[in-house]
Amino acid sequence: MNKENKTMTNDATIQDEVQMMLDLLDSFTILLEAETDALRSTQFDVVERLQGDKKSLAGMYQKQVTMLHDRGDEVATVDPSMKEKLIRARTQFTAVLQENLEALEAVRTSCQRLVNGIVRAARDAVVDQPNYSAAGQTGNAGTGPVSISVNTTL
Repeated sequence: MNKENKTMTNDATIQDEVQMMLDLLDSFTILLEAETDALRSTQFDVVERLQGDKKSLAGMYQKQVTMLHDRGDEVATVDPSMKEKLIRARTQFTAVLQENLEALEAVRTSCQRLVNGIVRAARDAVVDQPNYSAAGQTGNAGTGPVSISVNTTL
């Protein structure tokens, strides 16, 4: 943490910091639910639009978790009802995050199967012919004329 951020953190009460974490968890949960729904309905344009906000929220979440961890002694003094709200919000966030990870994995697996199918179809479509036959003809001999011009001038 730089000195400016540390000063700002110390100016905020621990109650304010916990409330910021609750608000952040709420926003992040809503975004992950939207992304999960978009993934499940194959709305990849929506998923793409959410990525900037997702990255931003992930960074803010990491900073807030670190800050609360560093102020652990003060967190112990937080009002019990606020602690309970934080625990519920964190539990809900974890469940939504797990659903999001499962949806991402399902899309990844589906895309991999699609790519594998395309590669398999392409391989099956290629006729395995030797470059030259025993008679000296190319592998595609008999499929039609091939026009080749050779410049013999040196």
